[in-house]
Amino acid sequence: VSQSESRTPIVAVRMPHSFLEKPFSWQHLSEYTVAAFFPHTYFLLLFEELYRMALPLLIPRQLNKHIYQIWFTDITRKYHYLEGKNPMTFHAIVDHLSLKYHPWNASTYHNVASTDYFCRPFIEYFDSLAHMLDLTAPERRDHFLETRRKLVKHNRMAG
Repeated sequence: VSQSESRTPIVAVRMPHSFLEKPFSWQHLSEYTVAAFFPHTYFLLLFEELYRMALPLLIPRQLNKHIYQIWFTDITRKYHYLEGKNPMTFHAIVDHLSLKYHPWNASTYHNVASTDYFCRPFIEYFDSLAHMLDLTAPERRDHFLETRRKLVKHNRMAG
């Protein structure tokens, strides 16, 4: 986490437990100008909460950086155990659940583009760590403050 005066205050958000413990709180998090968000599954309530807080978000642009192996493995493993005496094979579970995304099959990465991470307005994307740092340059602070104002208005309209 960096709040130096030479850069726009930014926080990298990966797992909710990493910042909910002291000294971080929702109040503290809301004081940042922008957050770099690295999703690890299709849906994260944390994303919704940050978005509704009107905290501008930076997300990796490349779909191949959104590899949700843990989620994918966990859901297929749980489904395998639910089947009991006649467990389905891994590939049968994928077909049965109509999973459009497969973390070990690059031809399915395009399905990530239909997630909220890519469909919501006012989200910005970065191509590399260097690009993310450029996006958070001090001269862009006003840009993120304006994005925050737009997000507040958008969230009020969305209910």
